[in-house]
Amino acid sequence: MQKPNLTSTASYWIQWHQSLENDLGLKNANTVFLDWWSRYGQTGDGNDATLREYLKRKGVALEGEYGPLSSISDTWQSANTGFKKIGSTAMIGVFLLILMLIGAVYFLFIKKD
Repeated sequence: MQKPNLTSTASYWIQWHQSLENDLGLKNANTVFLDWWSRYGQTGDGNDATLREYLKRKGVALEGEYGPLSSISDTWQSANTGFKKIGSTAMIGVFLLILMLIGAVYFLFIKKD
């Protein structure tokens, strides 16, 4: 299994930890995981409540991820991931909708013959 990176999901980080645990044992897996996480995970896409809860059960607490701000961050991250998945097609549709609204406002309110 390839090592996770900044764009890896929480589920990928979990799978990687499980693979490490199978190969190295829990204590060594946690050590390797935290070292890699400190370089490539803290600010990445996989930093969410699912991963933190999994790691908590494995005896690992990720620093700075507690309290209400963590929940807000998770919500924002989920929304951001959803927007990424929508893709450019939806963005084109939104852009065209905005253009249609501008055109309607122009013809209804500005251009009065």
